[in-house]
Formats: sequence, C-alpha cells, structure tokens
Amino acid sequence: MKKNLIILIILLCVCALSAQSISLYNKARSYYKSEKYEKAISVFTDLISKYPNDKLVPNAHYWIGECYYDLDDYAKAVKAFQNVADFHFDSEKAPDAVLKIGLCYKKLGLNDQARLELTRLKKTFPDYERMKLVNKFLKELQ
Repeated sequence: MKKNLIILIILLCVCALSAQSISLYNKARSYYKSEKYEKAISVFTDLISKYPNDKLVPNAHYWIGECYYDLDDYAKAVKAFQNVADFHFDSEKAPDAVLKIGLCYKKLGLNDQARLELTRLKKTFPDYERMKLVNKFLKELQ
C-alpha cells in the first residue's frame, strides 16, 4: 500500500512539473507570436533553467534561435540552433535547426559555412520535408 502511494505521489509531481513547463512554453510562444522576442527569450530561458530535462527543452532552444533570427542577431541565433543540432539531435526540431544555421550563415555572408550546413542537412536528414527549400538555398549559394 505504501509503495503504491509513493508511486502515485511521484506521478502527481511529474504531472505538475510537466504542466508548469507547458505553461511557460505556451507563454513564451505567445510572446514570440506577438513579436515580443526579448520577453520570449527570457521565458524560454527560464523554462530551460527550471526544467533542464523536460521534453520541451529542444523546442525552447529552437525558438530562442528564431527570436534572435527575427531580431537580426544571427550569431546568437546560430548558438541557439547549434544547441538543438548538437545536443538534441533526435529532436523533431533538429533538421529545422540545421536549416536555420545555414540561413544564419548566409545572412552573415559566410556562404561557405552556409553551404556546409545545408549539405550536412541533406546528408543527415535525406527525407527532410523541406528539402526543396534546402536545394533552393544551396543553388543560390553556388
């Protein structure tokens, strides 16, 4: 009986933590959609700090990158997207992050690096749903 009670308490705590991280994530996405990028970055960063092992962490890093991209701070965007590509490689956001790294390098005028990232994307994620876009950007970089 005690063992079942302990398991129930643990499950309730996990669900509460998950609800809190989801709430933070939704708040940050709302800021992003309202183009309040600095506030979105702050809330996404808070989520990552409070819930470092949460399943939403890769998405939070990705959206931090999107915020910096929209703020035209491509160097900081690369760092956020690189975090997804390097440490959350199995995340659904990983191929999108690699694409955005390539686009950031393109915006920074680092065309060789942009080409390398986009080529890496093609090799690593050959079934990527946005491959036509990748090929378009690679063609522009020739």
